[in-house]
Amino acid sequence: MAPAYQQFLLDTLLIEILLVLSVAVLFQCGPFSMATPGFTAVGAYTSALLTTEQGWPVHVAVATAALAAAALSAVFGLPVLRLRGSYLALGSLALGQVVVLGISNASFTGGLFGVSGIPAGLGSEMLVVLLVGVCLLLQLVHRSYTGRATRAVRLDERTAQGLGVHVFRLRLAVFVASGALAGLAGALEAHRTGVISPDQYGFPLLVAVFTYALVGGTGTGRVRSWPPWRSRCCGRPLSSRSRTRRTPSMVPSS
Repeated sequence: MAPAYQQFLLDTLLIEILLVLSVAVLFQCGPFSMATPGFTAVGAYTSALLTTEQGWPVHVAVATAALAAAALSAVFGLPVLRLRGSYLALGSLALGQVVVLGISNASFTGGLFGVSGIPAGLGSEMLVVLLVGVCLLLQLVHRSYTGRATRAVRLDERTAQGLGVHVFRLRLAVFVASGALAGLAGALEAHRTGVISPDQYGFPLLVAVFTYALVGGTGTGRVRSWPPWRSRCCGRPLSSRSRTRRTPSMVPSS
């Protein structure tokens, strides 16, 4: 196996673990949101446009992309998190796909053709440091009052509210954190592939991410970095299909 391909697989593994963690974090508080592809697309396009059109440094653009995804998730979370059960899942799925449709129909995003010529992003060493930092931060939050409150909300919202936990505010904070992680993963993925298009962020991406999270385990007792890593390493066939799907084809279908 060529060293370049091994590097590609390693970078893919690290970035998609980060994306799966965004779903695992959301499950810690209970809401079943399906808007992850929309936030991933926002992060990818924000960083891609800032670097290709405005000439921003890659690391600054990636950080800004994560903040943009977090801001959008805060706006979405205000109405969506008032829903429950299947209504929450369907509402979040609809809003996420509206974002993708908006991107595909906007002229400044390149429409259906997407954005190409995106500069290379962070190296594998920096991706490892970033992922370890995220996992450590999640562990610190898990051991804090906020972590205990999120677990209480997941187990029984009414009991948690009776104990003084502001349920909606906490759910919104977790939703925003999940959106930021998804946007960060999307930005890193855009700089890894060098080209993005709206069809990369459809329903197949959602299925792949949820499959990785559920197979590896969502960490209902605590946020763990090992289950996403295990599911991604064992899910090699899914990874190959995902990379094929998420890399825009330059040859039109007959």
